[in-house]
Amino acid sequence: MRSLNMRPVPVAVHAATGVLLVNMLIAAVGGPGWLIGILFLAGPVLVVAMVWSVLKDRTVPMDELAEGQEWGYQDRRDLRPLE
Repeated sequence: MRSLNMRPVPVAVHAATGVLLVNMLIAAVGGPGWLIGILFLAGPVLVVAMVWSVLKDRTVPMDELAEGQEWGYQDRRDLRPLE
């Protein structure tokens, strides 16, 4: 059962996780080295795509930080900057 605060996971997260699992499976069963190498080299590209998609996600609107709030957190009242 999903929580009300959860949102769908970006496709890039599924892709990176899937390639990692496939690579581990192929390596465990003794698959061809060239395929393991290609999947291994695709890992950093997929991680960058995953980070990019998560950082560009706009499904949760956030306000811009006001002056003096550079070290505060908008979603945590207990982590506000001292004034």
